[in-house]
Amino acid sequence: MSVVLARAEGGGQAEPMAVLSSQRYGCGRSLVLEGQGMWRWGFRPPEDRLHGQDLFHAFWANLVRWLAGSNDFLPSQDCVLRPGKPVYQTGESLLLYVMKRESAPEAQAAGAALPIVEILREDETGSLDREFKPFRVPARPVPRDPQVFQAEFEPLDEGHYRAQLVDSPARADTTFEVLPPLRERLDLRARPDRLAGLSQATDARALALDELDKLHEYFGAYVQRHKPGQELKRPAWDETWVFLLLAAWAGATWWLRRRWGAI
Repeated sequence: MSVVLARAEGGGQAEPMAVLSSQRYGCGRSLVLEGQGMWRWGFRPPEDRLHGQDLFHAFWANLVRWLAGSNDFLPSQDCVLRPGKPVYQTGESLLLYVMKRESAPEAQAAGAALPIVEILREDETGSLDREFKPFRVPARPVPRDPQVFQAEFEPLDEGHYRAQLVDSPARADTTFEVLPPLRERLDLRARPDRLAGLSQATDARALALDELDKLHEYFGAYVQRHKPGQELKRPAWDETWVFLLLAAWAGATWWLRRRWGAI
């Protein structure tokens, strides 16, 4: 009942040998890396420079993540209850999913009824809200998936909620939250004091509505004052101190060479 994930070819073998295989064991999953004696393997040959080591680490990291996250059931757990998403918005219909290990035909053959989901609300301390009246919603089978049931109910008010299965031998519960639409609230009111301070800090000018017709005059004055975009080039040889520094350096070099007898 194992699933082969990788096979090795060559080495005088008539058929490819399974070197990496996986199999469900109990409530989890096992992985087997097979080999004989002292052996080495790699994704790319030794002379390859296409980051084979990075591919090696990425493969094993994702493989371990696949083993840890591919199972929806904890050990000794036969039924789980999951919300469609952890946070809903007010006015939005809510969905809860019930997943079982056995298939629907097996459950019906055993005379099992459809799962019932009970909704409760929590207060700020995490305890049950006594003012909220709990209600129950039946979970219907999902088409083309006999192990999953779906419970849909009307929108709820803002708050923290807890859902649990009732009349079920296996305990299963979950929590979710209902929040108002998270929309950014912008203060669009004008702040003349802030605009004046910003204009003063950036050498700008705050204009009133009756001064908009003079915008071209103010912009021309700004260009004459700051000359934006103007580039001024000046050769370094035209500076007197640069010429004197080079002359002193050349003279000191000539004097040292004469003193040491190099010339």
